[in-house]
Amino acid sequence: SFIGFFGASVSGGVVSSLIQTVNTAGAPTDAASFPTIKIYSSTASMPNGTNTASYVEEKNITGATIATPVVITCVDHGLLTGMQIKVENVLDSTLGTAVNGNRTVTKITADTFSLNSTVGSGTYTANSGKWHRLGLYKWQHTLNVGDGYTAGNSYIVIADATIGSDVVTGNDMFQYVG
Repeated sequence: SFIGFFGASVSGGVVSSLIQTVNTAGAPTDAASFPTIKIYSSTASMPNGTNTASYVEEKNITGATIATPVVITCVDHGLLTGMQIKVENVLDSTLGTAVNGNRTVTKITADTFSLNSTVGSGTYTANSGKWHRLGLYKWQHTLNVGDGYTAGNSYIVIADATIGSDVVTGNDMFQYVG
């Protein structure tokens, strides 16, 4: 298992980055809980420098077909064919069992996508369910001079997460420009 950063950057006094968690096979996967982010100077952890990441996007499902495969409606979903998502809270015991969980998608339109290898049955409860990209998180932190950040200094960002039985750690660096 692995956790990786997509380049921490600072803009307007805020440091931010995307974080990806993957399993031992290299596939995106959700951590057991949101990754914890800690910021360190060269000598110590920074005051108020601990944060928790959140999903990059979590969008509501507004429709689902009873078809093979199930087609999901979600306005401006932003997905591409082959992306992996986690579907949660689709109501109806039959349809929910068919679609809730980790799924690979096929983009149909900007507002619809199908869930590969699903067979729809039962009924869809209107406006139930949501989805997020598997293992893709964002975090941001406001850098306050009062917390000890010094212009020109570099800081280390460390993310910790649990994936399956593995505790994984990833890191990145950024420079505070003040």
